[in-house]
Amino acid sequence: MELAPPNSFLRPGAPTGILITVVCRTGRAVITANELQWASAWRFSNHVTDAHQGSVFAMTAHGWISDRHRAGLTPVLDEPTRAALRVVP
Repeated sequence: MELAPPNSFLRPGAPTGILITVVCRTGRAVITANELQWASAWRFSNHVTDAHQGSVFAMTAHGWISDRHRAGLTPVLDEPTRAALRVVP
């Protein structure tokens, strides 16, 4: 498994992959300004990879949701993971 496809300038052709960001947090499984900021950063970044634009997902104890309005009740953050969450300044 690759963490990101190889740099596009090393391999000509169409993008072959996608990148995703999973924001693990407390609260309801709704898209917040924080997730929208991550989505905007991906859209306007020059990530120099052979990938299509990725998606941003929020995962909470109540389920998950994506910036493209897909959602589900599983997977969820379990109690040990929720207890380990820290605020990133």
